[in-house]
This record gives sequence, C-alpha cells and structure tokens, in this order.
Amino acid sequence: MARFDTNLTAADDRELRVEFLTVCQSNFTAMDKVVSTCAFNVATGRIQVKPDFVMPDAISVNDPTVAMKHMLVTTPFLWGEQTTVDEQDRVTAFLQLVPIDDTEMEYARVHSPEKLTELLQANQVDILDINRPSAVA
Repeated sequence: MARFDTNLTAADDRELRVEFLTVCQSNFTAMDKVVSTCAFNVATGRIQVKPDFVMPDAISVNDPTVAMKHMLVTTPFLWGEQTTVDEQDRVTAFLQLVPIDDTEMEYARVHSPEKLTELLQANQVDILDINRPSAVA
C-alpha cells in the first residue's frame, strides 16, 4: 500500500503514505480480500484515505453473509500510539480497519467516525468478531 500516492503530505511536507492493519477471528477467511478491497479503493484513487472515515461495503462485497458490512478506518487503538515509519522522502502511517455494521455506519455519518471509535472503545466491543452485536443500541 505504501507504494500508492495518497496526495497527502506530513507536517514537514514529506509524502504521506499508509498501510492498513486489522484483526479478526481466524474462521473469517475473507479478511484478506476485504483488506485488498480497501487497498484497491485507495490505489485507484476512488477513495482518498485518511484517518476517521468509513469505507462502505468493504466487507459485504466480499462476504455478504456476515453482520459487519463496512470498515471504519481509524488511527490504531489496539497497538497504543499511532505507528509510523519515517523515511527520508516520506512517512508511512498505519491505519486500523475496524469492521462495523449498518447502524454503526449510520452513527458515524450522524455523529462522526471519531465518535464511533470512542463508542466502540467505551463499550469494549469484540472487534475480532465479524458477527458481533452492534455497539449502537
């Protein structure tokens, strides 16, 4: 992913590139395709990547049978502070992909992706479970 131009720059004017991180239960075998879908959307310029946005249908186009349908793109919260790789000509930032359902996507649309991230963390949802109950009541 870091090979693809994001059209973003770091604070010091170096190119900013991204890599995606995610986690899931081992019995969900389509996650590699889901991450590839997200990467393809960025590589083709269809979506400009940044922290705190929702990538609609990233899961459902690969497996329509699971409860989670979309990916929330956020700064990593499972690994502590945001991980970056500094190179001479660019910075590569890691972004976490978090599976979310339709009601959570709507919550992010109404309140903001940042508020959804806070809600997921506050409720300590099991983001490994692709069929977990929604965090939105």
